[in-house]
Amino acid sequence: MYERILVPQDGSDLALQALPYARTVSRATGAEVELLSVIEPIDAPARLQVTEYAAVAAGGGPHWPTNDELARLRDERRNEAMKALDATAESFVGARRAHCIVLEGDPAQAIIDRADERANTLIVMATHGRSGIGRWLLGSVTDTVIRHAKQPTLVIRAREEPSLSAALLKSILLPLDGSETAEAAIPHAVEMAKALDIGIKMLHATSLLPYATSNPDESPDLFNHWIEQRQTAAHEYLNGVVKRIRAEGVRDVSEETFVGDAGASILDELSGSGDQLVVMATHGRSGVGRWVLGSVTDRVVRHSSGPVLVVRPSDPT
Repeated sequence: MYERILVPQDGSDLALQALPYARTVSRATGAEVELLSVIEPIDAPARLQVTEYAAVAAGGGPHWPTNDELARLRDERRNEAMKALDATAESFVGARRAHCIVLEGDPAQAIIDRADERANTLIVMATHGRSGIGRWLLGSVTDTVIRHAKQPTLVIRAREEPSLSAALLKSILLPLDGSETAEAAIPHAVEMAKALDIGIKMLHATSLLPYATSNPDESPDLFNHWIEQRQTAAHEYLNGVVKRIRAEGVRDVSEETFVGDAGASILDELSGSGDQLVVMATHGRSGVGRWVLGSVTDRVVRHSSGPVLVVRPSDPT
C-alpha cells in the first residue's frame, strides 16, 4: 500500500522525533523515504527581518534589499535546508532510500500538495516543533495536513525525552463505530499489521448520550436492556470484521467493546509506553449511537502516548 513516506522537517529537534517511525515503516514496507523542508517565501521585503537586512547590507546597516540580494538570501536558505536534510538522510541506513527536497511556500500547503502528487504516500510528522527564525510551527501545520491531505498521516506526539534511534511497535488499536467511513482505516491497519508482524485489537464504544437524551426517565431495567442490546450488536459487528481481517492474512485479531466515551476508552486502552499504534479515520458517523470520529480522532492525536495513523476517507459521508 505505501510506496513513499514523506517526512516533513522544520530543522527542530522535536521534528526529528518522526524519523524513527519513518525508518521502521520504510524497512517493513520497502517504501522509499522523502525528507521535505519548506522555506517561506522571501521575495517580499516586508517578510524579511531587520537582522537579515543588516546581513546583506554592504555597509553593515539595515536597508531595502535588492532583487539580487533577495535571490542570494533565498539560495542561502535553500542550501542550508538541503544541507540539514542531507545529514538527516544518512540516518536511514537499511531503509530503501531517502531523498531530500526543499520547497518554497506555505508549509502546510506544500506538504499537502507534495503528498497528493503520488498515491500510496504516507506522511509521517510530529505534532509540534519550533526553534529558530524562519522555522515553521509544526503543530498547526500538522493539524492542517491531517484535515486536508488526501493521503494518510502518521502523527507522532513529541516527547520531552525521546528516543531517536528506534521505534518499536508491538500492537495496533483499531477503533470502529460501525460506519463505512470509519472502516476506511481497516486496510491501513491490515497493511501495518502484516508489514510489522503485529496483531490488531478492535475497539467499539457505546455512547450513553442517545439513551440519556431520548429516555431520561426510564427505569434501570430498561436502561440495562438497552445497553445489552447495543453491546450484543457491537460484538456481532466486530466479529464480522475479525473474520474479514483474518481472511487478509492477519491471524492475531481481537475485539473489545466499551460503554461510555469513545475517546476516553481508546486512551485508557493505551499502555502509556508508546509502543501501540492507533489507526483510525478522521471521521465517521451514521446511525443512532455511533460516535463522531472526527472529534474523537482529534482527542486521541493530542493525548495518545504513541503514534496515531490518521486516515481521511476518500468519499466521506
